[in-house]
Amino acid sequence: MMNKSIEELENSRWEDSDFDSYVVRTVQAARKKPLSELSNEEIRVLTGQKVGLKYVLPMAVAILKRNPLTEVSLYEGDLLFCVLRLSPTDWSDNPVGFREFQSLLRANRTLIVSCEEISADLVDKCLLQEVTMDFKEELKNEIVKAARGAFQSLFANGEHFYYVTLATDGLATAPYISAWSYEAFERVSENDDEADIIKWSEADSPYGCWEQEHFDKVAEMLAERDDLSDSEEEFELRISAMEEAMKELDSEGLFSKNQPRSEVMVLVEVIPPDYTNTQRAYRLNDSDTKIFKEWLNEVAEDEFNE
Repeated sequence: MMNKSIEELENSRWEDSDFDSYVVRTVQAARKKPLSELSNEEIRVLTGQKVGLKYVLPMAVAILKRNPLTEVSLYEGDLLFCVLRLSPTDWSDNPVGFREFQSLLRANRTLIVSCEEISADLVDKCLLQEVTMDFKEELKNEIVKAARGAFQSLFANGEHFYYVTLATDGLATAPYISAWSYEAFERVSENDDEADIIKWSEADSPYGCWEQEHFDKVAEMLAERDDLSDSEEEFELRISAMEEAMKELDSEGLFSKNQPRSEVMVLVEVIPPDYTNTQRAYRLNDSDTKIFKEWLNEVAEDEFNE
């Protein structure tokens, strides 16, 4: 694995961005390099930008085990600070590594909190977070069951789909599915002068919120956590669970039922749309496909700009 790049491991190649900044240049170059050739600075930047965490986090923890307050490029403890700022959902692919990181924190807490840039509150917050990961797994499993049932029912119509999505609002309340098939779009476009505007719109699709009753259990689970609904960490947990659910359904071959997988965009979207939709699109799809480039050119938000 270490002789492969993040691009290769994720099977996702990003188009070069015209947005000229140190972070963007570093991320784009680092994604193309074999893991074994990444510098500590590239690992720090990738971690801070939450790019390739499945592969980068174990490398960051290995560095911190040698010296928790490793100074990479900015200040003492700069790599540790980046790792501490991650949410539990960012460790979802590496729960064992998360426990190792917590053990590192416990064993070196006195040294770590003596660092000027790292507060005791930040360290202690990380030490109390493991329970959140258990809920995320349960939530993901419920979303898988709900989305599978809704999509299977929809795909039974035999139409050829170019866009399927699992969407939610800005608070990540109960998700819902939507989709467009070529047949459905043709029916709508015959009577709509602005058909191109709704081509990628989950809200305007005749299949929006298809059989939403499948998501009743998911809605109940989220309702029990209403007091956390305005938390950034809770939002990231829910969105991450949705993305993992769609990945699991994709691995089952669900989205190639009526058409080749390479001809359909599979998305997890926040509505109204923002740049994170584009980031997830790269992770969920092959960016070299014709349909991906069509979606990217016509409707995608810039992945580096909010």
